[in-house]
Amino acid sequence: MNTVRSNRLARPDVLWCGCIAAVSILMFVAATPWGIGIRPDSAFYLSFPYFLQGNSPGYVWAIDIVSAFGLDSIAAATILNVAFLILTALTVYGLVRGFGATRLIAVLSAVLVLTSPLVFELHVTVLSEAMFIFLLVAALTLLSVYAGTGSVRFLLFAGLVSVLVFLTRFNGAPVWVVGVLTAFFLGPGNTKTRVLHALAFVAVVAAPLLLWSVIEARTGGTGLGREFGFLGNATIGILMQGANSIWVSFFPSVVPGFVKAAAALALIGLLAAVVWYGAERHVFAMDVSQPNARLVAFPLISAVYIFGHFALLLLSILIEPNLPLKPSYFAPVYVLIVVIGAQYSVMLREDGKTRAQALLGTGLLVFGALVLASNVVRTGTLISNFRSEGIFFSGPQWFQSPLVSEINNLEPDVFVYTNAPDVVHLLTGKGTTWLPMKFDRRTGKEHPRRPYNKTLTEMREGLAQGKAVVAYFDEVTWRFYLPTQQELTEELNLKQVVQTTDGTLLRSNMN
Repeated sequence: MNTVRSNRLARPDVLWCGCIAAVSILMFVAATPWGIGIRPDSAFYLSFPYFLQGNSPGYVWAIDIVSAFGLDSIAAATILNVAFLILTALTVYGLVRGFGATRLIAVLSAVLVLTSPLVFELHVTVLSEAMFIFLLVAALTLLSVYAGTGSVRFLLFAGLVSVLVFLTRFNGAPVWVVGVLTAFFLGPGNTKTRVLHALAFVAVVAAPLLLWSVIEARTGGTGLGREFGFLGNATIGILMQGANSIWVSFFPSVVPGFVKAAAALALIGLLAAVVWYGAERHVFAMDVSQPNARLVAFPLISAVYIFGHFALLLLSILIEPNLPLKPSYFAPVYVLIVVIGAQYSVMLREDGKTRAQALLGTGLLVFGALVLASNVVRTGTLISNFRSEGIFFSGPQWFQSPLVSEINNLEPDVFVYTNAPDVVHLLTGKGTTWLPMKFDRRTGKEHPRRPYNKTLTEMREGLAQGKAVVAYFDEVTWRFYLPTQQELTEELNLKQVVQTTDGTLLRSNMN
């Protein structure tokens, strides 16, 4: 088979990798003068004591491991996210360079990832996506190396990494399907050998997951934190939101919705066509003696994962109510498309037999240049905003909050019921918990661990003792599953103690 040339990593590559790492650190530092971003979901990963929502524990474990060296959880998350930003960019460089691309194309591919406003924001915020993206790319790389070498150890290692992918974010489950398909269709030997390899992959995945499930059951953990059933409320609006999320991964959201929908479909169609070309010409007829054979299957394997990722998102909006198809769900897809585009631009330009193929390869490079220009402008603006406004709870709006100041002035042993326990815990250190939840936002049903009437009674009793208050932040408008201030005031007979420009402090009228 006639494939593209191979460029082994040499000293200039090491120097370029050093530059990429330095740029990653500089960008991170420039964007976080107020500290790493802390969003509502960050509370789980930082192990805030009141947080009950079931999420994947992998990122929590990573933070706990780093914290064991004497750091607080926020500092540990900062170190981890800087590391994952660097590792992901360097992995992209290695994948593109190892496929036979020039250093320029490899560097630009890494920069496309670093300057993506979507990817960058996820890395400067305490969210699990940073760890998830790196582990996912690592798992798919190992599967590609297995397909190129036939060595089962890479398949088994990929299985172990895929477990970490899932335990970092549950929507990484499609990587298991990709692993089985890779072993069965791209593995070495006859059908029997490939089936045995697929079964070995399943066993390596199943064993640690079974152990985790048993531990969760015995320790009272939340497990998946989901209820399986078709409880979702999928609408055309949600699907259009998904199309918009795909579009803003590459360009600003300044075009009509139908253009975004058409672009999303075109992207999926182009991805399918290009990958089919690669599968037909370079994977199923792969010559393992070629120096870049280890990575030839990466575009195909990644594309299969992308389709599985889309399928799981569509299934999720049928299962989970009020689930938005937000841009962060498409960040891993963006990173994989950058790698696929760079790899296929090389393949099409250098191995294409027709002028159309060469033009398509050049077109991919031009598209990448346009996206890069868009990224630089958008991420530059993002960093400027972060420097002046901070990132969500890590910013002057919350650090200088009048209501937070009032809470800090309360006696040390006062307990706070609030619609923003993350803010209270982070900025005051006082004991705090949620207001009673009318329903679980992930199921639309009563929360199994916090039934509304039970927690309302407990709150009433706590307030009656005189050592508790209610803090209601006006800016926290997204927690639609909590009662309003008026509902609580009427239900619990509350009186206003202090009203600030950003919220209200209340006590029981019985005191």
